[in-house]
Parts: sequence; C-alpha cells; structure tokens
Amino acid sequence: MSRRLAVLAVALALVVAGCTASAPTASTDSPTVTPAPVPTPDSVPGPGLSPVGIEDPEAVVDAHARALRDRSVAVTVERSLSYANGTDRTYTRVVEHAAANRSRYRISVTHRGLLAPPDGRRVTYFADGTRVLKAVVTDDARYRVVRGPDDAPIRPAEGPVAPVHAAALTDIFAPVESTRVELAGRSPDGVGRYRLTATEVNASVLARNQPVETVRRAHVETVVTDRGVVRRVRLRYVGTLDGRRVVGTQRIVYEDVGNTTVRRPAWTTVV
Repeated sequence: MSRRLAVLAVALALVVAGCTASAPTASTDSPTVTPAPVPTPDSVPGPGLSPVGIEDPEAVVDAHARALRDRSVAVTVERSLSYANGTDRTYTRVVEHAAANRSRYRISVTHRGLLAPPDGRRVTYFADGTRVLKAVVTDDARYRVVRGPDDAPIRPAEGPVAPVHAAALTDIFAPVESTRVELAGRSPDGVGRYRLTATEVNASVLARNQPVETVRRAHVETVVTDRGVVRRVRLRYVGTLDGRRVVGTQRIVYEDVGNTTVRRPAWTTVV
C-alpha cells in the first residue's frame, strides 16, 4: 500500500518546543484517508509526490540526492531525545558545508546530554581536497590528520561527508501514511515550494526507526521544491524508553544549494 504525506499550512517550531497546532495521533493501523482539497494534478511537486502528498518516500529521497549531486550545500541536522523534566538524554547538532565535488568540506559535530561522549563533545572535520583533518575540543584541544589502517591520510571521500542524509530522511518519511498538501510559494526564478504535513503516522514503524520503544504521538513537516530538493524536515514525537516518557525531535535543513562556501578553519595551520 502506498504511503501518503501532506503539506503543512503553517511553519511549526517542532525541534525542541512543541507545535502550535495539535499533532496528529500516531496509529498502528493504516487507515483510509480522504484528502482535503489540494493542488491540481498539473502542480505535482516532484518525483515520488502526488497532489495529496508523498506516494513513494524512496523516490522522494532519490530525487533529492540527484538534485544535490555536483552542487555545493550547507546542511544543519539536530537530533534530541529528552525526558519529561527537560533533561537531554542525547542531543547532537551537525553543521556541514560541502563543496560540489565533496573533496572539500567542513563538518562540526556537537554533543550534549547524559550520554554525550566525555572526550568528544565538540569535533570538527575539515577536508582540504587531499586529506581530512580533525579537531577534538575538550579541556585540551587536539588536532590531527585522520589516518587509515595503513597509517596513510584518508582521502576526503573516505571521510564523514554525507550531505544528503538519505537514511535519516527515509526513516522520517516512511511512517507517514496520510497528509495535507499546500503550495507555499515560488521563488523569483519560478521554483515552487510545497509544505507537507503528516495527518496520520504509523507509530510502530516510527518507533522502529527512532531510538525509542513506543510512540504515542508524532508530527512530521517537510518543505520540498518542484525540482526535488528537500529544503527542511521536522519531526517531533512523544514515546517511551525504559518505561519513561521521552520527547524526540529531529530537524534537517538544507541551505545555499549551489552557493555554499567551505571556509578553512584557523586551527588547520597547526596540524
């Protein structure tokens, strides 16, 4: 059965706070949904999409990957899992700037929370076209060249560069079963932007894709262009882990597609 994803009428602050509108109830069934009025068939946003939402999550992600191929991009990814009292169990923020050929990139990773690695709360990778450098900031900053098993510097393609984040997108889209769709606007050069919002989310599938045991409520929002580029995705859910109530959030934002500059960090001069 095809899964359907719909477009959001308003932008929601889902990442760490709640949403301003009531979130859909996650269900373990696959209900039949009668979609609300949506854009006409000739305004279908792109591959894997229909006027009533996402028909094929993998096709949407594949189109996104093709749209980013050979183009520079800046990506921000935030993931968190917190307890009812607001304490972060885990929090990770990744900021990635990648050149079109992926041989030059800068990736900064920040961890916090109860399970944050004690000696790697802030890590930065920089690829200069021929090798990958790494900075680990704790009480004492450490800088080094990343080397492989043969002790030779690894090539940039062997480093952590992955600006598409295909697996994360698929894990978010796959549980969505019904949606609302809305044309959010067009850029000056005519590129259409569509907001999609989940109205029904399969709780069992989402729980398998996220670090929790069960999911009770969930909300998914995405914005995609008619050229196949996913501009942003936001996920918020309430679930349980080890018998405790937890709130999970995830946000992925793609910016400056084709116009990203990768700046060399100052610390690379000491490596």
